[in-house]
Amino acid sequence: MIYLGFIFSIVILIYAIYQNFKHDEWRNKYWDEVRVHLDTQSQLDAAHEEINDLTNKLDLFEETIRKNEKEESQEVGVYVSQRKLRPATPDLYRVVFDMDVNGQRILEDLTKRFNRNAYVSDAHGGERETCRRLGQSEPVNFILQQINLANDPDYSEAENDE
Repeated sequence: MIYLGFIFSIVILIYAIYQNFKHDEWRNKYWDEVRVHLDTQSQLDAAHEEINDLTNKLDLFEETIRKNEKEESQEVGVYVSQRKLRPATPDLYRVVFDMDVNGQRILEDLTKRFNRNAYVSDAHGGERETCRRLGQSEPVNFILQQINLANDPDYSEAENDE
């Protein structure tokens, strides 16, 4: 019986030593993991700090650019840039709509769209539609009138330069 107690205590001792080694192994793994986590956390914090610094620098650059744009846009002095457009002459209408192929296409399209028969019976809108169609055809007729005026041999630019 004593031998049995002695064997039993040796088995318990071996089991305790085995558990101690297992515990040390798990503790080492745990602290290795904690160190890795701490290193990763410190790298992440450093990256966040760098991102914040770069974001602040970017904001400062954008602010200085906006200030520079405001300073450049504010003109000081008496200088005034003004562009005075002259009215279109019949020669200009002729060059744009008569001599240029694209201008001829545009004028032909405008004529087809807006120079229709102006009269509309009362059943389809009557007087109101007639007035609308006459109003639509007026710009096209004006362009054609200016082209014809420029093609007239008696026309001179000086007459229209008033």
